[in-house]
Amino acid sequence: MPGVCVALKNRDDVMMWMAVRRTGRCGGIQSGLVGLALALAVASQADVLRLKNGNRMEGVIRAETAADYQMDLGFGTVGIPKAQVAGVERASDDARARWEAARRTQFILHEKYVPAGQRDLLAAWQALETQRAGALKAQRTVTDLQQALAREPQEAAQLLAQEASTSSRLSLPTHPTRTTVAQYNQAVTEVNELRTRLMALQQKAPEQQAALDQGRRESARYTGALLRFADQVKQRKALGAGTDDPQMVAVFFAAVEARLHTFLGEIQQVQLPYQPDRRQVVVKARLNDLIEGLFLVDTGASTMSISEEFARRLNLPAGTPAALITLADGSTRKARTSRLRSVEIAGARMADVATVILPDQPGTGIDGLLGMNFISEFNIQLDTEAQVLRLNRFAPP
Repeated sequence: MPGVCVALKNRDDVMMWMAVRRTGRCGGIQSGLVGLALALAVASQADVLRLKNGNRMEGVIRAETAADYQMDLGFGTVGIPKAQVAGVERASDDARARWEAARRTQFILHEKYVPAGQRDLLAAWQALETQRAGALKAQRTVTDLQQALAREPQEAAQLLAQEASTSSRLSLPTHPTRTTVAQYNQAVTEVNELRTRLMALQQKAPEQQAALDQGRRESARYTGALLRFADQVKQRKALGAGTDDPQMVAVFFAAVEARLHTFLGEIQQVQLPYQPDRRQVVVKARLNDLIEGLFLVDTGASTMSISEEFARRLNLPAGTPAALITLADGSTRKARTSRLRSVEIAGARMADVATVILPDQPGTGIDGLLGMNFISEFNIQLDTEAQVLRLNRFAPP
């Protein structure tokens, strides 16, 4: 992009300049930067460059050389070649001051304008935005993995059926011919291929489940960070402006709270009654969109569990493989495993949840435990005063 010089000092500047590079040639100034400069115009205009292509750019001309004008657009400085300029309208000092004040209000969350005493809060906000982007990516991964895990039992059943059918051809007549031998060898090859595919499918499932759990934990970490930041904003706002300009501090917090309101709107909250006398939470959950049961919320259990009796009510398949699990008391044992299509509590629904099937109920009238593979997607807050357990979950539309 010859003839154009840009001074960009932070992430926002870079993002805006990248928009320029994507949308057009800067040599002709036919880019998103011009549209942005025009969109940000205020009633009291600052300096104006009238371009030969009919566009106008508003800002403050910081310097002029023989080759170009250095114009501050409010978020960064760009060099406009004089060869592209048809005319210049310079504003008065008062008009420039008003323009810059308006820009400061409009870009209060820009590092250039944020009140000095709130720069750490802005840095925390920027880190939170990055973490949210990671949580959104994790959610997409979780959705893809859920779909893959939901397909795999059917794929495994198809492979087993194909293997059984092909294995029936693994026999040779008493007096084999060249044709029957070739057919036998072909059947052996097909059976080996089917068994290899089945083994790969079985080995892939635990890796996918681990990635699924990791994605859910990442969403929960972001949720916790968001709620902590909301508390930090509330506490900082209560401290007042300090040595900063009170008006600009008020503008800063208004901008932060507006964006924060949007982010908090993506958080789904479930409140569960807490029994302080028994120090436990028992909830009603609907499994597979079919049957409701009572489950004990247990952060000490690594995996959700249900009783054999409840598994029969759900018509879960018998003879599923066993796995080593951690029980609520910290002990380990082997138990039959299965997968639930869904688990729903007070409107919070999670698809494809691994579970173990235990011979007995964990307590009188209790159908199972809600372990960490379900809870890990939630940020947990215990309010002993209100006697509720809050489960907060990142659930963007």
